[in-house]
Amino acid sequence: MRTLSLVVIAVSLKHKALSLAGGPSPRRNSPFRGLGRWDPQFVRISSSSRRAWILSQQHRGPILTLRGGNTNDNTDGSSSASVRLPFKGLFLSSGSAPSPSSTQSSSYYLIWSPGFVMKFFWASASLWGIHMLQWDTQLSKVVTQQWKGISAVFPLLSSRLATSAAPNVVLPLLSSSCCLLQLLINVMVGAGGCAGFNSILGPVRPLFLAILMSLNLHTGASLRQSLFRYSLALMPEGVHFWNEYRKRRWTLTAKRAEETLDRPRVRATIMVEIPTMGCVACINKIESILRNCAPENILTASSWLEKDRKGGCAKLEVHVDSESDLKALSQTVVDTIEGAGFQDSMVTSLEINASLAAR
Repeated sequence: MRTLSLVVIAVSLKHKALSLAGGPSPRRNSPFRGLGRWDPQFVRISSSSRRAWILSQQHRGPILTLRGGNTNDNTDGSSSASVRLPFKGLFLSSGSAPSPSSTQSSSYYLIWSPGFVMKFFWASASLWGIHMLQWDTQLSKVVTQQWKGISAVFPLLSSRLATSAAPNVVLPLLSSSCCLLQLLINVMVGAGGCAGFNSILGPVRPLFLAILMSLNLHTGASLRQSLFRYSLALMPEGVHFWNEYRKRRWTLTAKRAEETLDRPRVRATIMVEIPTMGCVACINKIESILRNCAPENILTASSWLEKDRKGGCAKLEVHVDSESDLKALSQTVVDTIEGAGFQDSMVTSLEINASLAAR
């Protein structure tokens, strides 16, 4: 027999439940008016705090928020009244959808990420000290002897192509956490997902960049060689700027498209947790597939890496016509992300602005 753990919530009623004074009920005028009847045994609604809590321990899921209008609450004639209901996924106890403010987190391992410059400075200082003590000359002799022995076994390694690939390709790729390889996986393998290069090479990326800079300074690399090497090494920063540029263009296009709608539509925010993404190339992949997922419903989509845990999140601003459309769109979004190789993705919250539907 299934046992339900019910929590008694003290409610101070200043208005009639689900009826806001001074204006029509948002749920009565909204195409989402059936949301409150999803599973009433799991929900209790407080009109004073305008919240609904999930009471069943066996039905833990994230919260779905419905916002409606009330001319008495806010100065602009709108209200922030909300109803929070169970939805498939994890459980969110309170709070609004997070914003991508964590794009400055150290998990990106970009040159402006916290702690990156200091690590690069100490790595460069250590390499400079090794050079001043001429330890690099002795180390070079040892490496040369070992390399001759390896080349005798594998003659291909002694070819001109192999010797030029190490400083011109291999080292720059390591300095970029193999960002180019991840981009190639995104393009060539439809469900490739994240290969995990950044999680392994990201923490030591400042060291590889310091080695690359020292190599360019002490070997007299030409301008063409330097440009090619740094183009590979700084590819994560280039991908990040490209992502931001496309995001701004998409936002402007979505606003223009929304202004041309011949009927009001209900806007909603969908939050998706993606625990298997780990670099800016993954962000590029996820935002690209979301742009083509449901262009008639998705206004904007952005994704970012989490600061304190592995993986990231995606935030979508959508407009739909009905409750069934929203649930179908949410499932389509998750299926699209997992179809690209980012498994274990799930919707963690929905936030619906019902005031647009009442206009």
